[in-house]
Amino acid sequence: MLRSRPRSRLRTALTAPSTPLLLAGQTLATVLGIVGVRYGGYGLTWADTVSHTVLPLAAAWAFTCCAIVAAERRRPTEAVWPMLLAAGLCMLLLLGGIKNQLAFQIAFLSDWLVMGAIAHVMTDFARGAAYPRLRRALVVAGYVTTGPCVLVWFVTAGGLSARPRDLLAEIQVDTVSVDTADIVFSMLPTIVYVVGLGLFCVRWATASRILRRGWTTVLLGNIGMTGVYVYTGLMIMVPALRSTYGTGIAASRVGLAVWPLFLLAGLVRARAGRSVAADLAAELGHAPPPPGRLQGALARALGDPSLRLVYYRPAHRDYVDPDGRPTPLPESGPDRTVTVLAGVGAIVHDPALDESPDLVRAVAATARLLMENERLHAEVRAQLAQVRASRARIVEAGVTARRKIERDLHDGAQQRLVTLALMLRIARGQVPEGDASLAAAIDEAAVELRHAIGELRELARGIHPAVLTEAGLSSALVSLAERSTVPAEVVEVPEGRYPPGVEEAVYFVVSESLANAAKHAGDAARVTITVVAGLHGGRQTMTVEIADDGNGGADASRGSGLRGLADRVEALDGTLTVHSPAGHGTRVLAELPCVS
Repeated sequence: MLRSRPRSRLRTALTAPSTPLLLAGQTLATVLGIVGVRYGGYGLTWADTVSHTVLPLAAAWAFTCCAIVAAERRRPTEAVWPMLLAAGLCMLLLLGGIKNQLAFQIAFLSDWLVMGAIAHVMTDFARGAAYPRLRRALVVAGYVTTGPCVLVWFVTAGGLSARPRDLLAEIQVDTVSVDTADIVFSMLPTIVYVVGLGLFCVRWATASRILRRGWTTVLLGNIGMTGVYVYTGLMIMVPALRSTYGTGIAASRVGLAVWPLFLLAGLVRARAGRSVAADLAAELGHAPPPPGRLQGALARALGDPSLRLVYYRPAHRDYVDPDGRPTPLPESGPDRTVTVLAGVGAIVHDPALDESPDLVRAVAATARLLMENERLHAEVRAQLAQVRASRARIVEAGVTARRKIERDLHDGAQQRLVTLALMLRIARGQVPEGDASLAAAIDEAAVELRHAIGELRELARGIHPAVLTEAGLSSALVSLAERSTVPAEVVEVPEGRYPPGVEEAVYFVVSESLANAAKHAGDAARVTITVVAGLHGGRQTMTVEIADDGNGGADASRGSGLRGLADRVEALDGTLTVHSPAGHGTRVLAELPCVS
């Protein structure tokens, strides 16, 4: 424990520069650079010194400012501040190209090494997980082509013995003579830049909206810088362009001064992504989304329409979606990433957001309390779904049991009674003409048997109407209306078959409503029956309306008839309402989900 603090301080010192110390060193180097150029042996006036140093100094300070901002961010995917500092140092060393052999050689090599540092930044700024080998190869190639290759070229071309020249004055050169080595060594860094730009474009195209917000400015700067270096390469390669050598060098100096500004703007805009969590906190704190809507709020905040939330249920040790449906926890893959929040759930999002893990964590931390609340709601919805499924299974089991009883009565007891009626009829035909008392007894037994068969059929029909199974809902309701003791009319019934539980529920809703009308509506009442199937609230439903113009005053809370109907309908995730103002008739309305 005692050794951990010095290590932590050392690690901090190595991973982020001290801004005041860095600015002080930069200021000192700037003063020394200007003095060196003014009194370096080339006989420059102060006006010439300012014109010579303005672009390199602007580039050096721009690189330093970018390094400070990048170091303050300290994102693993954007750890580019060391390269930016190196590029700024190279620009300051360019000022040290005084009329001295060693100083000239250092300044010449620094002028090329800055290209390698920029290529590294361009490649590493949005590294991601795509093409890791190509990215590493480009970084290595960038430093090799601007370091060892340039050094070999410099030595073989006699640079060690060449007379020092004012490198800052090359923008005034009209033309230049080159050989094959000059062309080859000038084009190698250009190729690295073109490939690096292509890789950056691929990463930009596949990034999330939030990341592209910061990367677009950097992309424009990379396009401009690559264009400058492509032109300078062509300027060496194409004889017709060699007369514009000074213009090309001036363009590269301007590019070195401007490109860091694009990078700085990109870093600043990317930092705005951190405000997403703050904006989300303000939005959720001001008006928390209704249950089930948090997923949409997070998707909008992170700019990921494919974002999904899953919630953990500790009691069941499984996961459910916002609607309470059980769902397995997805595994991270090339098309999705799973950020697990211990004890709450997980966020399934686009892998492009892996470039901003702190953003995802900040948003998740902001919404954690609401996610805990959503988790509880999801658990309740899951339990409710289980209850509904259980009730539906109970209803289905009841339907199946009643069908079996009805079938057993029809095929068993009823058939035996019908057979007995035939036997009585045969026996009646065999009674002697003079035995009137026996004939009367058989006739009375036959009448009672017919009544028993009728009552048995009514009992079977009450348990489960055979006509409903055989002919469908429309015929069954017409049969009910014809047998009703009050005038009843079937106004509309959809054709076709529907789930058995739904058909049976509709049948008994109509049957019970007709029975209530017969008891309470009055002698002059008329009943209308309307059944409509269609979309309602985004789901297929069947709406049943039974209305009479009787006395009204029915109360579903009193008596078991309407209450039992409500239970039957609600077991199918439906609703039943009764409107019965006194003196204005009764209207029973049931709505059941169904699929034809």
